[in-house]
Amino acid sequence: MRAPSIHDLCLSGNLPDTVQEALCAFLEVSLDPSNEGDRMMVSSICTFWMECFRTGRLQTGRSIKLWLRYVDTNNLLNIIDQACDVSNAALTLSVLGVLEFALDTLKSSFTCTSSRIPISQLLKLHRTLPDSQVLEGMIAVAVNSHLPPYHDGQPLRAKTLDFSLSLRPLPTSGNLQLDILPADFVSTLFRRATWTESTARIVSGLVYTQQT
Repeated sequence: MRAPSIHDLCLSGNLPDTVQEALCAFLEVSLDPSNEGDRMMVSSICTFWMECFRTGRLQTGRSIKLWLRYVDTNNLLNIIDQACDVSNAALTLSVLGVLEFALDTLKSSFTCTSSRIPISQLLKLHRTLPDSQVLEGMIAVAVNSHLPPYHDGQPLRAKTLDFSLSLRPLPTSGNLQLDILPADFVSTLFRRATWTESTARIVSGLVYTQQT
């Protein structure tokens, strides 16, 4: 990566499609996102692209996506924080694409067990990315994270999303939908013609947390 020709390619945001695909293939066979040494090797490149994103100099999300797999969890969370703080007008298609990719990387990355994403932030992101199945799955994990094992009479399932979420404790009585999940979010779930597994888990989690 220190070779000038390769390094310059890594920092270019205007690569032709064929060169971009070749660089992607090169990274696939050369670097392992779970290897600390490999991630350190490209840390300066990742820092460059994170700074481009932070300062709004990112013209296309295509280039930064190559490097998000090698970015540490804190920087991935910074992308999410920034997306939550900007106005909807600033959320271009490129930014939304980077945000979705960052969420997916947090889901599948070896670093995801150390992630801390408040449920309020997940809900804010959902207004930005209402069709994100990854995000809905994260909300489902959050809603069910405070329920006791076997609460639904089923064996413990393997976690499809290995997140450790920082959540405030769920209230033990009254109007959980209004306290934790806004009424408009809950009503949106019920209006859907088709439910995903995550949708069902959110709704069942809400039911199980209600007092009878």
